[in-house]
Amino acid sequence: MEKIKPAFVENIVPICFSANDNYVPLLATQIVSIIKNSSDDKNYDIVILMTQINDENKVKLLSLISNHPNFSIRFVDVAPYVYGYSFYIESDITNTKYS
Repeated sequence: MEKIKPAFVENIVPICFSANDNYVPLLATQIVSIIKNSSDDKNYDIVILMTQINDENKVKLLSLISNHPNFSIRFVDVAPYVYGYSFYIESDITNTKYS
């Protein structure tokens, strides 16, 4: 498994979320809030630990930062990292939340 390296070289604000398709609307709201409260002299490196975010939702999330060169969004599928582990799961708790 490949190591996650920073998307920027300097003035990095690392941000990590955990989500799946069910949480994309909330995640989009969080990202818009970060953009509205961001600083042009900082670089925002957003990593989304995910399971089952479809391509359409990924495009929607990426479109939020299309006019913001100091933002990066990367998706990391956690399935290979949690494969073989047994987690306590209920309707509102998924494997993604354990990431």
